[in-house]
Amino acid sequence: MKFCLLAGMALFVAPYPSAAQAPGAYTISTVAGTTAGFAGDGGPAVSAQINNPCALALDGSGNLYIGDELNYRIRKLTTDGNISTVAGTGTAGDSGAGGAATSAAIRVPCGMALDGSGNLIFADTTNHEIKKISTSGTITTIAGTGTGGYVGDLHPATQAQLNNPTGVALDAAGNIYVADSGNHVIRILTLDGNINTFAGNGNPGYFGDGGPAAGTAQLNDPTGLAMDAAGNLYVADTDNGVIRKITPGGSLITTIAGNGFNSYSGDGNPATKAALDHPRAVSVDPAGNLFIADTLNSRIRVVTPDGMINTIAGTGTLGSAGDGGPALQAQMFFPTAVRVSAAGNIYVADTQNSKVRLLTPGVPAGASPTISSIVSATEFGAFPSVAPGSWIEVHGANIATESRLWTAADFSGANAPVSLDHVSVTIAGQNAFVYAISPNQVNVQVPSNVGPGPQPVTVTTPGGTSNSLSVTINSTQPGLYAPAALLAGGNQYSAEFNDATETFVMPAGAVSGLSSRAAHAGDVIVLWGTGFGAVSPNIYAGQVVQEFNSLMTPVQFSVGGVPATTLYAGLAPDEIGLYQFNLVVPNVAPGSAVPVTFNQGGTAGAQTLYIAVQ
Repeated sequence: MKFCLLAGMALFVAPYPSAAQAPGAYTISTVAGTTAGFAGDGGPAVSAQINNPCALALDGSGNLYIGDELNYRIRKLTTDGNISTVAGTGTAGDSGAGGAATSAAIRVPCGMALDGSGNLIFADTTNHEIKKISTSGTITTIAGTGTGGYVGDLHPATQAQLNNPTGVALDAAGNIYVADSGNHVIRILTLDGNINTFAGNGNPGYFGDGGPAAGTAQLNDPTGLAMDAAGNLYVADTDNGVIRKITPGGSLITTIAGNGFNSYSGDGNPATKAALDHPRAVSVDPAGNLFIADTLNSRIRVVTPDGMINTIAGTGTLGSAGDGGPALQAQMFFPTAVRVSAAGNIYVADTQNSKVRLLTPGVPAGASPTISSIVSATEFGAFPSVAPGSWIEVHGANIATESRLWTAADFSGANAPVSLDHVSVTIAGQNAFVYAISPNQVNVQVPSNVGPGPQPVTVTTPGGTSNSLSVTINSTQPGLYAPAALLAGGNQYSAEFNDATETFVMPAGAVSGLSSRAAHAGDVIVLWGTGFGAVSPNIYAGQVVQEFNSLMTPVQFSVGGVPATTLYAGLAPDEIGLYQFNLVVPNVAPGSAVPVTFNQGGTAGAQTLYIAVQ
């Protein structure tokens, strides 16, 4: 069974609709820039002009360095709020190496990082070079000849050619990683001054996940880089629309965010199922949260350590509005750099607005919630229509200031809560049962007595009541538990064995870390569901199920096209709103992916799932 007992109360462990566990909500403000131009050095950065900021870096004292792209300068925002130029004359060029950085000519500084000694390493992008500004203010070239190309591996980096380098990151040892964007590779500058290719083979493409980063792996215009505390390198693989992770030493490259299609989707779901649109920058905090400048979506998104993705800033509408309010209600215009501070503040280069903006944890007091979409629980099909008793996800903004699930203390006897931390949801004017809250999502169970057809949904918080959004209620809207964790070899598995805790009916070893084995004919397997409608005797939503029951609208399961005997079909005892189906595997041809389908009341289910049969 899928429950644990907390003070005598049955609460879900799994399966259950996933709840977004993103960092808290944010307030947005501008910390540098007014309009495009150059002005303001020596004064407050909020009154200054910058022009297309494209790179950010933070030093250990909290000073922010800004790649001021079209002013051909690097500027410094100090902790007192003032701004000054630390490199560049304002005239595009390539001169001054060995002298003061403020007297040197640079061109498009669009990648920056600081080393352990406080020296600023930056990509002088259209000069095809990597340069260093020492703590004394002297500028030198440490990689590149100034001519675009792709030569020089295993030779001194100053004799090598780069092609429009952008992102820069350093590991704990001081090795420098460069997104050599025009060559579609990541290069590494080692401590001996030599350069080599670390990832990619120079041919644009999207290939190589699961293998070494160099050799056959392909990238397509990689731009932003970030390094975590464990030495993993994160790459904004921009034209592929994904974020890739490379383990220390380059032994393994994988995709951790993006589905390879440049678009916008997927909040509240596994990041690898989501769509990004030409992401150009990444930054990682000490807790392992990965922040992404989702550039052409004009949003900032975060991938949490559990692999889920959410938007934390930006509506997707191009503009610059929203300062002083919730970041999720603000407008941005093609952000191309993001940098998170040790305190959790997030700086964003809002490039086309010629501003640097700051996301500060927490939302303004009284910020009203908004809701943007409603679906049935993602792990049960994510259908746009739902049924009484279904588990649903309500997505929006300013829903809560923290993320949490219900606990035994939130219950009243055997009845689930209708509010968590003063966050509640109504459907057709009736209180829904609240399982999980987060800044941009609330998971609830639909009340039993909600009528059919379009019904209004609202969210109420201490900040007010949201807009009303309609959801269609059907008598049944069945969905079976099919989480992304059970996707293997392109097949979505679902069932588990009735006689083995957490052993799934899949090929043995199909998913690392999960117990699985193939079934034999005659084995009893269990599927879990939501939205299958009324049961007899009647059990209301929001109540822990105390007795066995049966569906009012029968369901027929088939395995490999052969009808399966159903031993139990009803709400699962000791659970809330979770349906349980115990099936006997019929005598079918063996296979690693045998389809499981169902039909309820003459209507075929929308899902096709699989089990393994031997």
